[in-house]
Amino acid sequence: MTEKNAIPMTWDEVKEITESYKRSSSEDLRWKLGRSPSDLKAYLEAIKRIKEQYVTVSDYIKVSKFNFEQETVSSGKLRSVSPPDFNETAKRLVINDFPYNFAPGMHHYVLWVLAPPGSNASLSEADIEGAISDLRNMGFEHFLYWVNPVDLKSIKDIDHGHIVCRKQDRREEAMRDLTYRNDLAFRRMMRKGEEEQTEREKKLIKHHLERESKSGNGG
Repeated sequence: MTEKNAIPMTWDEVKEITESYKRSSSEDLRWKLGRSPSDLKAYLEAIKRIKEQYVTVSDYIKVSKFNFEQETVSSGKLRSVSPPDFNETAKRLVINDFPYNFAPGMHHYVLWVLAPPGSNASLSEADIEGAISDLRNMGFEHFLYWVNPVDLKSIKDIDHGHIVCRKQDRREEAMRDLTYRNDLAFRRMMRKGEEEQTEREKKLIKHHLERESKSGNGG
């Protein structure tokens, strides 16, 4: 039997799943979207190492994604240290270190949003739109995104969303262009046929009128 997520998912498959999820967020996307067996193994091994080195995975995210300083606590593990001037929500858009198993050409990003102490700021649609704008400036043209509810997030105290993007498939673009040109040629052919048909009809009517005229004159 094929292992779960062993086959890369296509753009259309991910689009269908994420759009369905947005309509009914009761589904657990982790059962439909995920890493390949080999990448999942690498991810779990990395998480294990992180937990051995850091007090929490969140500490690692703050250090590696938000450039927080770190300190060693009594247990020997590392803990993040918030900057003294950290009083505004910080956002980081980064490529997923362990992307889901998507087809070639699909890029998996994570948008991290870290609120300062005492703030209840969280990831918003505006944040997603801003990230998509940044990705568009990087040359990407198509986007899918989703945000897991808190109870399904692997890291609960740092809000984050997933964005999958791709550049325009030039083969698809060429196919659309070919289809358009073929359609245009067909319409031109039909228009020419209609014009020729109209011209023939005009000649037949003229010929019929001339015959009627001659028949009338003879009578």
